[in-house]
Amino acid sequence: MRRRLAVILVLPLVLLRGSETERPTPPHYAEWLEADGIRLRAIRAGTGDTTLVFLHGYGEHLLTWRSVIDPLARNYRILAIDLPGFGGSDKPDRSYTLDAMVTTVRAVLARWTDPPVIMVGHSMGGAIAAATTSLEPGRVVAVVLIAPAGIDIALGGVIDSMSQRRSTLIGLWEAARASVIPMHDPDWLGEPRKQARYDPALDPAFRTAAARILRDFQFEGMAARYYGLKVPTLLLWGAIDPVVPVAVADTLAKFLPCYQLAVLSRTLHRPQVERPDTVVTILKHFLSQPGCSPLSTFQ
Repeated sequence: MRRRLAVILVLPLVLLRGSETERPTPPHYAEWLEADGIRLRAIRAGTGDTTLVFLHGYGEHLLTWRSVIDPLARNYRILAIDLPGFGGSDKPDRSYTLDAMVTTVRAVLARWTDPPVIMVGHSMGGAIAAATTSLEPGRVVAVVLIAPAGIDIALGGVIDSMSQRRSTLIGLWEAARASVIPMHDPDWLGEPRKQARYDPALDPAFRTAAARILRDFQFEGMAARYYGLKVPTLLLWGAIDPVVPVAVADTLAKFLPCYQLAVLSRTLHRPQVERPDTVVTILKHFLSQPGCSPLSTFQ
């Protein structure tokens, strides 16, 4: 009887241990890269002569690119980071202006990449990618801007009247949203146990950073920053983007001497998440022929 009871008690532990060992090895492992005095969660992958640097949008993290990274890693080096204040990166009590973000990203490029580099940025990350590109003409040879911020956003009324109280409330909302958009995927990205357990929804520093970024960052009125883009530029948009309307592409096109424009029908603000296969196809075409062409619409 005692032996049978022991088997009953031990069997679940054996099964649990077996399930842990049977988990497939993730294809990628997170790193923490130091730049500008900040530790940034990052993923480096792929091989090739050119490095693609991915910058996510407000409130997100590098996992937003997971469906895009693997197909491109076959021919390109990949570096994706969590921007300061987000994901698994440090959330220091410091300025989060566009210039501050660009300073950090330029430090990443200087320390952790070899040219040539192509920047790929979405929304807030698009504004950072554009500003970084204009300051790194010898290193960055092309840029991909996916619904970039900095010109006009449909939430402009909210941004224009951003107060301490309102930004704090949105910071709390972002913390709650972090549970809906998980920053961990153990099947795709391996992490040390401590970091894998980190939950931004429970981190006061995340809420504070999310609120401060809303007050510090220039989400609108930075059209002049795009004048400095002299490299081939891909503009990629969702046709029904409710955050950064596709009409902004017409304004941007007036500033750019060399660009391609791709608009995805039935697509909102996050094409790389909503339609990753189509985005990969568009990126491959641009990367193989980074020139200037008229509007292309992808169904």
